[in-house]
Amino acid sequence: MLCPGLSLRDLPSTTFYSSILTHLCIIVENFDDCLYLLDGRLKQLTTFNVNVYSIDTSSTIVHNTDMLPNLKCFSLKSYFRNQQYEKIPSLLRRMPYLEHLTLYLSIKGRNRIIDGTCVQDDILVHVPQLHSFTFYISTYIDIGDLSHNLSHEHIQQTLINIGQQNATSIINNLGTCVVECSIFSLPFSFDYLLYLGNIFPNIVFNYVTYLLVQHRDGFKHEFFVRIARSFPLLKYLRIYNIKPQVSTDPTLSSDHSQ
Repeated sequence: MLCPGLSLRDLPSTTFYSSILTHLCIIVENFDDCLYLLDGRLKQLTTFNVNVYSIDTSSTIVHNTDMLPNLKCFSLKSYFRNQQYEKIPSLLRRMPYLEHLTLYLSIKGRNRIIDGTCVQDDILVHVPQLHSFTFYISTYIDIGDLSHNLSHEHIQQTLINIGQQNATSIINNLGTCVVECSIFSLPFSFDYLLYLGNIFPNIVFNYVTYLLVQHRDGFKHEFFVRIARSFPLLKYLRIYNIKPQVSTDPTLSSDHSQ
């Protein structure tokens, strides 16, 4: 479960300042707090791991946008749906020497999904020294806003095209007009997973302890058998569906066929 995040927006820069700190792991309230910590007060920072509750902030404060040449490892996790995706590429442009990047993002309010092509154009192009990229990026979108039909095969090809062969995708129909499309690196390295639907790949999520499953239809008994097999460390399970649960089906569905 998530802990409360710190809010730094009303504090003077001297409150959080160090000329020798190189590693920082922190949970903050919003994206402004993240930017405050990267405004020059921690000049020697080489590793920055931050969990952000909300990226959707509307602060009028102009933050320092100087380059961050010392930063080699950056991890940003924001588990709840946010609209201001463009803030992420803008921040990454300041990290030209980044070698290790971890992103967990859930995005809404777009008219196209974030696939491999978007990852290349919005993220990877800004970090040419990158050695490792661990990611989970989901897009919550109205089907009516899409310019083309979604398919797992097409999304997978966009990941292969950018050299992400060890990655996969999930398309979850949350309602009549709404889908959630997720792309993520393998093996899945996060402990938190939201909005999993009836269809998911036949892999083991070794680190997930918190899972929310959601689908427009009810979940069959066999679905929970798969959950037990695929999430061996699961501690918290939340279930949300509109239709009631259905009776047991005699056959277990295989990969991408439930």
